[in-house]
Amino acid sequence: MAHHPTDHELIEAANRGDAAAFDQLYLRYRDWVIALAIRLTGDRDIALDVAQDTFLYILNKFPGFQLTARFKTFLYPVVKHLSLTAREKSRRFVSSTSQANSSQFPTRIWCCATASTSGRPTKRSRCRAG
Repeated sequence: MAHHPTDHELIEAANRGDAAAFDQLYLRYRDWVIALAIRLTGDRDIALDVAQDTFLYILNKFPGFQLTARFKTFLYPVVKHLSLTAREKSRRFVSSTSQANSSQFPTRIWCCATASTSGRPTKRSRCRAG
């Protein structure tokens, strides 16, 4: 019977630089992360992006990652935060796209002619639309 390493064993191995150990963690939790992200975002494409961002976030924690609870307990808030952020960005994109296609324009716009040296508009550069 083959030995299936625990999450703690895989994390210890990944901390030592064992890429295969991280791959096993990825394969073990990939479907769970994607399913959770789909539930939170309502969109499979966004969920796949969230899953990728989740594992990149975790990968950047190595070496030195310390697991103090179950791995899913660590993953859940990461997936939740990234999903909600991605969903909000998606809504803003859809909103701005539909707004640009509508006959109504925003009541406030940013005038870039008096933008600061950083390239960002300043409070003084704000003006009312038409």
